[in-house]
Amino acid sequence: MIRLPIFAALNFSAFACLASENFQKPEMTVPEGLEVVVAAAPPLVEHPIMAAFDDRGRLFVSENAGLNLKQTELDEQKPNSIRVLIDTDNDGIFDDWKLFADGLTFPQGALWLMDSLYVMSPPGLWRFTDHDDDGVADEREQLVTGFAYTGNAADVHGPFLHPNGRLYWCHGRKGHDVTDESTGEVVSQNKGARIWSCLPDGSDVRVFAGGGMDNPVEVDFTEAGEIIGTVNLFYGRPRGDTLVHWIRGGAYPRYDQEAVVAEFARTGPLLTEFYNFGHVAVSGMMRYRTGALNPAWKDNLFVTHFNTQEVTRTEFSSEESTFAAGKTESILKIHNPDVHITDVLEDANGDVLVLDTGGWFRIGCPTSQVAKPEIPGAIYRIRKAGDRDTETDFRGTGVDWKNLEPNEIAQLLDDEFFPIRERAMTELAIIGEPAVPELRDVIGNPQSTPMALRNAVFTLARMRFSDAPDLIRVCLEHSDPTVQQAACNALATTRAWHVITNHTSEETEIELWRNEMLGERLIELAADAEPAVSRAAASALGAMREENAVPTLLLLAGQSNIDRFREHAAIYSLIEIGDAALTRTGLPNENPRIVAAALWALDQMADSDLEVLEVAPFLASEHEELRKVAVEISAGHADWDAAVANRFLEFSESPNEAKTATLIELGSKFAGTPPMQGLIATLLSSDKLQLRQTGFRTIAATTGPVPFAAEWETPFSAALEAKDDSLVDLALEALAKTKTDAFNEQLKEIAADGTVPPLKRVRALRAISGENVPLGKEAFDLLAGLVTAEASPLRRLEAVQMLGSARLTPPQIQALAERVQHAGPMDLPVLMKAFQRTRDEKIGHALADNLPKSTGFGNLNPSDLRRLFLKFPPGVLPKIEDNIAELEARAVERKERLALFESRVAEGDVERGKAHFVAGKGACMTCHKVGETGRAVGPDLSTIGRIRTHRDLLESILYPSESIARDFESYTVTPKEGPPLLGLIQRETADTVFVTDVTGTERLIARDEVESIEPIAVSIMPQGLEQALTEAELLDLVAYLKSLQ
Repeated sequence: MIRLPIFAALNFSAFACLASENFQKPEMTVPEGLEVVVAAAPPLVEHPIMAAFDDRGRLFVSENAGLNLKQTELDEQKPNSIRVLIDTDNDGIFDDWKLFADGLTFPQGALWLMDSLYVMSPPGLWRFTDHDDDGVADEREQLVTGFAYTGNAADVHGPFLHPNGRLYWCHGRKGHDVTDESTGEVVSQNKGARIWSCLPDGSDVRVFAGGGMDNPVEVDFTEAGEIIGTVNLFYGRPRGDTLVHWIRGGAYPRYDQEAVVAEFARTGPLLTEFYNFGHVAVSGMMRYRTGALNPAWKDNLFVTHFNTQEVTRTEFSSEESTFAAGKTESILKIHNPDVHITDVLEDANGDVLVLDTGGWFRIGCPTSQVAKPEIPGAIYRIRKAGDRDTETDFRGTGVDWKNLEPNEIAQLLDDEFFPIRERAMTELAIIGEPAVPELRDVIGNPQSTPMALRNAVFTLARMRFSDAPDLIRVCLEHSDPTVQQAACNALATTRAWHVITNHTSEETEIELWRNEMLGERLIELAADAEPAVSRAAASALGAMREENAVPTLLLLAGQSNIDRFREHAAIYSLIEIGDAALTRTGLPNENPRIVAAALWALDQMADSDLEVLEVAPFLASEHEELRKVAVEISAGHADWDAAVANRFLEFSESPNEAKTATLIELGSKFAGTPPMQGLIATLLSSDKLQLRQTGFRTIAATTGPVPFAAEWETPFSAALEAKDDSLVDLALEALAKTKTDAFNEQLKEIAADGTVPPLKRVRALRAISGENVPLGKEAFDLLAGLVTAEASPLRRLEAVQMLGSARLTPPQIQALAERVQHAGPMDLPVLMKAFQRTRDEKIGHALADNLPKSTGFGNLNPSDLRRLFLKFPPGVLPKIEDNIAELEARAVERKERLALFESRVAEGDVERGKAHFVAGKGACMTCHKVGETGRAVGPDLSTIGRIRTHRDLLESILYPSESIARDFESYTVTPKEGPPLLGLIQRETADTVFVTDVTGTERLIARDEVESIEPIAVSIMPQGLEQALTEAELLDLVAYLKSLQ
């Protein structure tokens, strides 16, 4: 036996304690009466991510090695691990640790259940077991797999134990291919973010809800079993990081991720958050169960903010069938920008543990340009100041669980300490059938508390015995709504159709009969119970596929005062039940809400047979909600184009507001089909101005580009020559969405007409299709005339974008080379495209002479410049060699430069900075908004000072490509024909990619015309913008941005 490692471990424990004591805790602020102590620091932890206690009080921590690695590197190196921390003297400070499991990709979560540790580490859910109890896992199993990841932490998190015994976890918008290994059935193959669940053995894998958001992080559960969680980038522009109430089958935003949202069954508008923090990068969260630190905090939601180094508490309460947030305030603020809080959890005694991962994380992190793995993290404990209670057994470690009788354990279901309650539920579920009589006694006892009843229900939900649903059924009759809601939630899980039918035919027949009996009471609750219970009952009926519930669900959806979450539950259950014949009985109803519910359900049912003739009558409904439902459903059926066009022809004979709105909204979806193009031609040729305008608006409303129908040519030509400016504008807007060069000459005439306002002339140029002919002198002079220091940034950007992509003559390129000195940091990179196709020596010399004079020169990539000038004859490059070398040398100076500016931030003046922003100095407002000022291309800056330090702001301005805020990554989109596009992918649909370039212009590319989409490590915000500012102006601008709270 080798004893040295044991000896080393014993000595290391003492060293670890000493090292933790020497750790320098950053400055912190907590409410009066509380204190923060370091519960663990290096070497016990280095970069902790998430953590969980076991039933002995050991803390299992997902630990990162401090490496910013991509998926392929993580798969190869597997550098991360799970540590177990031990508090040997029960003083709240951990003083020993062991490496529980290593060789992991990127663990983000921990859950102790039934003597095993469950961890989400991509690509899946793992179970680790320490059979010999030496603190080191000796068995690991991957229970569920198939979750894609990139290494930016926006992937899998969890798992989390629901009271019903199922494991829940989150996965971001990374894509997945998940099969239930217990059945071999594919669960889902899609891209969108989702909340998932399974049984503890990894079987019965289910999708609970999801949407287009970037990154759902953690979830927790109410006493009645409702699911609440934190989500990053729930909204994109402006960014919104939120608290969400997840309900079964729910489809949630983002609104700019249409293709992803289309993966989910729709029941109407997407479900929304109940609290929006703004841009803070929420991470771990919890429901604070005890209120030990402050009784007013009991059942508040504690949320960690990665970007702002704080933990907040949010009060929340029931509102209709969902939740509403009340007061939100900070309970911990750490005054150090290198701190990054990732998780928060409650100890058994009500202390709160906060995990700080340190400074290592960079991928997708907007608050740090440089990875700082040398800055370690720690775990902090928030507790009451004063003496610590070390006598009370908060966790039940002194309970002889193995020798307790079931009736003794059942008495602990409403114990005052939550770990004991939760342990009692688990122990009774393990005991199984012998515990059922004790649970029957709890449910039958009129003195049982609502807490005991709820926990008895959820314990029964973990069992698979015939008596369990009958006992849960009793709780549907209870007077306490939370007990009823818990019972409904339990039945939705345990009595689901796929669970019941997974038996022998004889057993299935019995269980379906039992479901029918349960359904009778659930139907009553769906119809008449208070909103939260009604929603839960409706959801259970759908999971059970109770056909008898269809009439009640239609009536429920038709209530005028129904909230969106309860409406969703009713319609989603209709979809799940799938009885088309019964659901069709809602179509002739006089209540438009019932009609709309029936339409949604019929359209979204598996093997839907909804016909266009059933929907068409409602396209002109005077009830706006019903009309929009008919439009949205019709837009999803490309094969309805002819029928819709015929319906619209009837509309044009007697137009009204509703018909016109429908024609534009839906006609634009079908504008590329022959039937709709014929209808549009009829509208454009009408002698009624209103119909002609409707035709142009329909084309303009398309996502484009739309094939140009020959019969459109005459009305378009006439519109371009019309004296009515509004008609000309509409025609120009429509032409920009089409594929034709038939009007290029007319458009160039408009562009060259000095009496026409400049922006209209620019729009005319932008409507020109296929720049295969040289740009005319007049058009060129117009655009080149806007490349001046005096021109507004927006006009200059529009001009250089067209010049950069136009086919220019050598004299025109020469003229541009001589004007390039006037281009600024935002537009110079765009303008440089104009010089890619020339080798003319004279042009090269002119470019070399004038390019360094531009304030945007420092924004150019020196390697790209060198490649460009190497294309010219040999005498050109030496002329600009020194300037290129200077750009290369600047990279070496970055750190010193940043440090210098940071030391001078106090010199900045807020009011002067505001004036600089509004005046367009630095071109900030070209892509950013503050309130209503500026453009929403990049992140909204309205509250940027609340989430960014002075250093962050300086880094973002000076070196924008070093750290790109998540959701603003740049891409190169290469079409099968034509030049590649660089920009942001603002949104995607099933057939179109929307690319926003540096000018803020949205470019639409049909997906089948895309050769490739590649992410690039370059910000759409160019580097070198500060060169258009003096040092004093830059400091003023930073002061102003920091003041935006």
